[in-house]
Amino acid sequence: MVREVTDRTKPFSGPFWDHLRAAKKEAVAAFGELLPPSFHEHRRAARREVLLAFRSLIDEALERLEEEAPPSQRIPVKSKPTRKAAESKA
Repeated sequence: MVREVTDRTKPFSGPFWDHLRAAKKEAVAAFGELLPPSFHEHRRAARREVLLAFRSLIDEALERLEEEAPPSQRIPVKSKPTRKAAESKA
């Protein structure tokens, strides 16, 4: 039996994988044809609504981050000395 030598630096390459990718593409297309066009339109609109909902959550989180706490509630944090500062003292 003759085996075709494939490039080992590229995983999932060769005629088998090419055939598998083509079969997947055809299966997805065939499944899409089973569903009516109105389903695809509704799915796209629903996906858009979900993305807009996430956008509003992100916008709200950003607004909360932008609000500053009053100066009396701020706690100073000591920073760790950097490596350069530690080396210059030595």
